[in-house]
Amino acid sequence: MKKTTHIRLLSHVFITLMITFLASCEKKDGYATAPDFEQKEFQLSGDQHMLTLRAKNDLDWFLADLTINGEVLRPENWDGDSRVTYYSAKENEANSPQSHLSSVYKIEFEDWFVWERLNIKTIKIQLSQNKDGKRRTIGFQASVGNAGDNISIMQSSDN
Repeated sequence: MKKTTHIRLLSHVFITLMITFLASCEKKDGYATAPDFEQKEFQLSGDQHMLTLRAKNDLDWFLADLTINGEVLRPENWDGDSRVTYYSAKENEANSPQSHLSSVYKIEFEDWFVWERLNIKTIKIQLSQNKDGKRRTIGFQASVGNAGDNISIMQSSDN
């Protein structure tokens, strides 16, 4: 009888410890969780604008896609595109030419668009006045690998 009581007691302790351990596990950054920016779509007038986007979740995301006026700007081509100037917190690695792209914190496009990641929760976007006579569109994804937020900005023209 004593042996059975000890086995039962040990199995109850083991089960309790396992339940406690599993219940206390935290999610890893980005596992099926998007940054969850408060607003994801913007319809703007042709005036000059400064937008500040804030994420609800504290995740280490990266810029995955950038589309300007319907054209997808692939990060691997930014170095050869005179319209794009970008800044990265990390240097290129010789054996991995695109290794610095995940740490891009600022992008300037021509003379009308500046995208800046201030921290993991905040993006600042500046748009100059649109006098071009046509609508401008900007889209990008803040990704954590398996989840992300698609942000869409449309700016009408003053003309």
